Amino acid sequence: KEGIDGHNPSNKRTKELEEKVLSQYGVTKKEDLPVNFNGLSLQASEEHSNLLFDKHFGNIWNIHHAQERTQGLFGIVSPFLPIRAFSMGMAGTDLRHQEHFSNAVEQYRREFVKMLNLDFAYNSKTKDDYNYFVGKEVWQKSPEFTYISPATNWALSGQIRSLIMLFLWCFGALGLSVWAANKMKAF
Repeated sequence: KEGIDGHNPSNKRTKELEEKVLSQYGVTKKEDLPVNFNGLSLQASEEHSNLLFDKHFGNIWNIHHAQERTQGLFGIVSPFLPIRAFSMGMAGTDLRHQEHFSNAVEQYRREFVKMLNLDFAYNSKTKDDYNYFVGKEVWQKSPEFTYISPATNWALSGQIRSLIMLFLWCFGALGLSVWAANKMKAF
Protein backbone atom coordinates (compact mmCIF):
# COMPACT_ATOMS: atom_id res chain seq x y z
CA LYS A 1 0.00 0.00 0.00
CA GLU A 2 2.84 2.39 0.81
CA GLY A 3 5.18 1.09 -1.90
CA ILE A 4 6.49 2.82 -4.97
CA ASP A 5 3.98 2.60 -7.78
CA GLY A 6 5.92 2.41 -11.03
CA HIS A 7 2.87 3.57 -12.95
CA ASN A 8 1.53 6.39 -10.75
CA PRO A 9 3.72 9.53 -10.82
CA SER A 10 1.75 11.17 -7.98
CA ASN A 11 2.63 8.41 -5.49
CA LYS A 12 4.53 9.75 -2.44
CA ARG A 13 7.48 7.37 -2.76
CA THR A 14 7.64 8.00 -6.49
CA LYS A 15 7.86 11.72 -5.80
CA GLU A 16 10.67 11.13 -3.29
CA LEU A 17 12.52 9.00 -5.84
CA GLU A 18 12.02 11.68 -8.47
CA GLU A 19 13.50 14.35 -6.18
CA LYS A 20 16.48 12.11 -5.43
CA VAL A 21 17.15 11.34 -9.12
CA LEU A 22 16.73 14.97 -10.16
CA SER A 23 19.20 16.01 -7.46
CA GLN A 24 21.61 13.22 -8.44
CA TYR A 25 21.70 14.45 -12.05
CA GLY A 26 21.58 18.15 -11.14
CA VAL A 27 18.40 18.96 -13.07
CA THR A 28 15.01 20.32 -12.07
CA LYS A 29 12.67 18.51 -14.50
CA LYS A 30 12.31 14.85 -15.47
CA GLU A 31 12.44 15.88 -19.12
CA ASP A 32 16.03 17.08 -18.58
CA LEU A 33 17.23 13.77 -17.17
CA PRO A 34 19.70 11.82 -19.31
CA VAL A 35 17.83 8.67 -18.26
CA ASN A 36 14.24 7.51 -18.47
CA PHE A 37 12.82 8.06 -15.00
CA ASN A 38 10.07 5.52 -15.66
CA GLY A 39 12.63 2.71 -15.83
CA LEU A 40 14.17 3.79 -12.52
CA SER A 41 10.71 4.06 -10.98
CA LEU A 42 9.77 0.59 -12.20
CA GLN A 43 12.95 -0.84 -10.67
CA ALA A 44 12.34 0.95 -7.36
CA SER A 45 8.81 -0.44 -7.33
CA GLU A 46 10.16 -3.91 -8.06
CA GLU A 47 12.67 -3.68 -5.20
CA HIS A 48 9.99 -2.53 -2.77
CA SER A 49 7.65 -5.31 -3.91
CA ASN A 50 10.46 -7.83 -3.43
CA LEU A 51 10.67 -6.88 0.25
CA LEU A 52 6.95 -7.49 0.65
CA PHE A 53 7.06 -10.77 -1.27
CA ASP A 54 10.03 -11.95 0.80
CA LYS A 55 8.16 -11.21 4.02
CA HIS A 56 4.87 -12.83 3.03
CA PHE A 57 6.29 -15.79 1.13
CA GLY A 58 8.72 -16.32 4.02
CA ASN A 59 5.71 -16.60 6.32
CA ILE A 60 4.10 -19.11 3.97
CA TRP A 61 7.28 -21.21 3.80
CA ASN A 62 7.45 -21.12 7.62
CA ILE A 63 3.88 -22.43 7.85
CA HIS A 64 4.67 -25.25 5.41
CA HIS A 65 7.80 -26.18 7.36
CA ALA A 66 5.84 -26.19 10.63
CA GLN A 67 3.26 -28.51 9.05
CA GLU A 68 6.05 -30.76 7.83
CA ARG A 69 7.60 -30.89 11.33
CA THR A 70 4.22 -31.75 12.86
CA GLN A 71 3.72 -34.50 10.34
CA GLY A 72 7.23 -35.76 11.11
CA LEU A 73 6.28 -36.20 14.77
CA PHE A 74 3.59 -38.65 13.72
CA GLY A 75 6.41 -40.88 12.47
CA ILE A 76 6.30 -42.35 15.97
CA VAL A 77 2.93 -43.88 15.03
CA SER A 78 3.85 -45.23 11.61
CA PRO A 79 7.19 -45.92 9.93
CA PHE A 80 5.60 -45.02 6.61
CA LEU A 81 5.90 -41.28 7.36
CA PRO A 82 9.67 -41.14 7.98
CA ILE A 83 10.28 -43.54 5.07
CA ARG A 84 8.25 -41.27 2.80
CA ALA A 85 9.96 -38.11 4.08
CA PHE A 86 13.43 -39.64 3.65
CA SER A 87 12.60 -40.94 0.18
CA MET A 88 11.22 -37.58 -0.95
CA GLY A 89 14.24 -35.76 0.47
CA MET A 90 16.73 -38.01 -1.28
CA ALA A 91 14.75 -37.86 -4.54
CA GLY A 92 14.66 -34.05 -4.39
CA THR A 93 10.88 -33.83 -4.21
CA ASP A 94 10.49 -32.62 -0.62
CA LEU A 95 9.61 -29.15 0.64
CA ARG A 96 13.25 -28.12 1.16
CA HIS A 97 14.10 -28.87 -2.46
CA GLN A 98 10.97 -27.08 -3.66
CA GLU A 99 11.88 -24.00 -1.63
CA HIS A 100 15.48 -24.11 -2.88
CA PHE A 101 14.30 -24.27 -6.50
CA SER A 102 11.66 -21.55 -5.99
CA ASN A 103 14.26 -19.22 -4.45
CA ALA A 104 16.65 -19.82 -7.36
CA VAL A 105 13.90 -19.07 -9.90
CA GLU A 106 12.85 -15.94 -8.02
CA GLN A 107 16.45 -14.69 -7.86
CA TYR A 108 16.78 -15.21 -11.62
CA ARG A 109 13.47 -13.39 -12.22
CA ARG A 110 14.61 -10.44 -10.12
CA GLU A 111 17.91 -10.12 -11.95
CA PHE A 112 16.16 -10.43 -15.32
CA VAL A 113 13.55 -7.77 -14.47
CA LYS A 114 16.29 -5.48 -13.12
CA MET A 115 18.23 -5.86 -16.36
CA LEU A 116 15.12 -4.93 -18.38
CA ASN A 117 14.18 -1.99 -16.15
CA LEU A 118 17.71 -0.56 -16.18
CA ASP A 119 17.99 -1.07 -19.93
CA PHE A 120 14.74 0.84 -20.25
CA ALA A 121 16.03 3.59 -17.95
CA TYR A 122 19.43 4.03 -19.58
CA ASN A 123 18.83 3.15 -23.23
CA SER A 124 15.34 4.25 -24.22
CA LYS A 125 15.25 7.21 -26.58
CA THR A 126 12.07 8.68 -25.19
CA LYS A 127 12.80 9.83 -21.65
CA ASP A 128 9.24 10.02 -20.35
CA ASP A 129 7.52 7.36 -22.36
CA TYR A 130 6.82 3.64 -22.21
CA ASN A 131 7.17 3.18 -26.00
CA TYR A 132 10.54 1.46 -25.86
CA PHE A 133 11.30 -1.79 -27.61
CA VAL A 134 14.52 -3.67 -27.07
CA GLY A 135 16.54 -5.24 -29.82
CA LYS A 136 17.79 -8.79 -29.97
CA GLU A 137 21.10 -7.75 -28.36
CA VAL A 138 19.29 -7.24 -25.04
CA TRP A 139 17.75 -10.70 -25.22
CA GLN A 140 21.08 -12.21 -26.24
CA LYS A 141 22.89 -10.71 -23.25
CA SER A 142 20.26 -11.92 -20.80
CA PRO A 143 21.54 -14.97 -18.94
CA GLU A 144 19.81 -18.31 -19.28
CA PHE A 145 18.30 -19.81 -16.19
CA THR A 146 20.44 -22.64 -14.92
CA TYR A 147 19.59 -24.50 -11.77
CA ILE A 148 22.10 -26.47 -9.76
CA SER A 149 20.36 -28.81 -7.37
CA PRO A 150 21.82 -29.15 -3.89
CA ALA A 151 24.35 -31.84 -3.09
CA THR A 152 23.47 -35.14 -1.43
CA ASN A 153 24.94 -33.95 1.88
CA TRP A 154 22.51 -31.01 1.85
CA ALA A 155 19.58 -33.37 1.23
CA LEU A 156 20.76 -35.72 4.00
CA SER A 157 21.13 -32.85 6.46
CA GLY A 158 17.43 -32.14 6.09
CA GLN A 159 16.51 -35.74 6.84
CA ILE A 160 18.07 -36.14 10.30
CA ARG A 161 14.68 -36.34 12.02
CA SER A 162 13.43 -38.96 9.54
CA LEU A 163 16.58 -41.02 9.96
CA ILE A 164 16.33 -40.90 13.76
CA MET A 165 12.70 -41.98 13.55
CA LEU A 166 13.62 -44.85 11.19
CA PHE A 167 16.43 -46.00 13.49
CA LEU A 168 14.00 -45.93 16.42
CA TRP A 169 11.58 -48.11 14.44
CA CYS A 170 14.41 -50.51 13.48
CA PHE A 171 15.76 -50.77 17.03
CA GLY A 172 12.21 -51.10 18.37
CA ALA A 173 11.45 -53.89 15.90
CA LEU A 174 14.76 -55.59 16.70
CA GLY A 175 14.11 -55.27 20.44
CA LEU A 176 10.62 -56.74 20.09
CA SER A 177 12.00 -59.57 17.97
CA VAL A 178 14.63 -60.43 20.59
CA TRP A 179 12.03 -60.22 23.35
CA ALA A 180 9.62 -62.43 21.40
CA ALA A 181 12.39 -64.93 20.64
CA ASN A 182 13.26 -65.15 24.33
CA LYS A 183 9.60 -65.77 25.22
CA MET A 184 9.30 -68.65 22.79
CA LYS A 185 9.39 -72.14 24.22
CA ALA A 186 10.94 -75.06 22.47
CA PHE A 187 8.57 -77.95 21.68
